[in-house]
Amino acid sequence: MTEREMEDLLWEYPDRFLNEPLKQFRRQPSSPVGRPDLVFEDGIGGLLIVEVKRGQLPRGAVPQLVDYFGIFKKEFPNKAVEMMVVANSIPPERALACQNHFIECREIPERRFRQIAEEVGYEFKSESQAASQAPQDLQEAQRHTLGLGRHVGPPRKVEKAWSYSEALSGRRVFLAFVNQKGNCSMRIFDAGDGTFLERRYGPGNYQEAFRDYWTQGTPISLSQQPNLEKVCKPRLPSSVLAELQRQIPASRRDT
Repeated sequence: MTEREMEDLLWEYPDRFLNEPLKQFRRQPSSPVGRPDLVFEDGIGGLLIVEVKRGQLPRGAVPQLVDYFGIFKKEFPNKAVEMMVVANSIPPERALACQNHFIECREIPERRFRQIAEEVGYEFKSESQAASQAPQDLQEAQRHTLGLGRHVGPPRKVEKAWSYSEALSGRRVFLAFVNQKGNCSMRIFDAGDGTFLERRYGPGNYQEAFRDYWTQGTPISLSQQPNLEKVCKPRLPSSVLAELQRQIPASRRDT
């Protein structure tokens, strides 16, 4: 996850993070002192400048926001202008510095960004490279888990993966596994018509949380990963379904 992706989520869903209705006003507007990340307008016409920092709030964030405040107050003298910093963690001494400059602090951990991303179907493009490795890494990771063949070193991290399974009461299904940081999910689709059946959540990674399904299924892959939340409800797109069905083991297609 990048700082830019944190901005994307806050910009599109401020109510989910900040618990108040806000209207988009400006994003990354140029100014003589730099570019404030996000500027919202509240319900009574006031402006809220939000500076987003990934990880720990750095030392220079306070004077940076104060400069932005001056620029916007000069442009909009009749509007109330407020300041806020959002970071994954905020040390107490910097929280106190923000308080002394009338800057509101919001400490929002990375897991919250990932949770909301999962809810709204936002995909972290910065992690898509890891996801694109899933087809070739999937078989290696599974063979390592089962103790098959020679394996040097630990399996590489897999963020997304698919398998074909008959482990759900003998039903033929496609399983879509997703790892988010600290948690995971498994979506279940009917292998015949692609109907979405169920989604299950688990802690940690899917290799452990859904170990039985993961080790008993047949690894399959997709040339392009679909957005599971947006385009795979109530069923898999026909092109995705066809690509998955072509990979069902030949011995199982007519059974």
